[in-house]
Amino acid sequence: MVYLAAWAFGSKPLYPVAAGLLLAAALAWAWVHLANGPLRVHRNLGEREYVEGDEVQIAVAIEPSGLLPVPGATLVERVGNLGEQRHVLRRRGSRLAITYVFPRVSRGRYVFADSRVEISDPFGLHRVDAPLPSPGALLVYPRLASTPRESRSGTSTGDRPRGAGS
Repeated sequence: MVYLAAWAFGSKPLYPVAAGLLLAAALAWAWVHLANGPLRVHRNLGEREYVEGDEVQIAVAIEPSGLLPVPGATLVERVGNLGEQRHVLRRRGSRLAITYVFPRVSRGRYVFADSRVEISDPFGLHRVDAPLPSPGALLVYPRLASTPRESRSGTSTGDRPRGAGS
């Protein structure tokens, strides 16, 4: 576009700018496509069972294996009715990782769907979506209320004996 404007207006100083922009776009395309290789995913949902009202922490680490390092990546996944989650992955050594939290989750089964990594160049000129395997579902159990237990003498712990008037 800049090249056409330079040609139309006869502005020779814009020719190097146009060539530079074309070169930048070509390099962005090459970098993103050479960095887009198979991805190994490590996901940690924790070892405990979650009950409603708990804070659920999810850790995701991705090991890219492309020819070039990944310039920038965003984890995108839909988690049940919690909606689409978008998190920028941070470089930790050779891995890309993120830990995110769902506060006060209500009970239910939350299926992970459409998990993918968006790989893009630093200037946002080109982007590639790399699909990830679905990790299954997150289960959040209902919180159970404790009920008073009766003792052998017929009284509830902390209550009056049965039949006692008030």
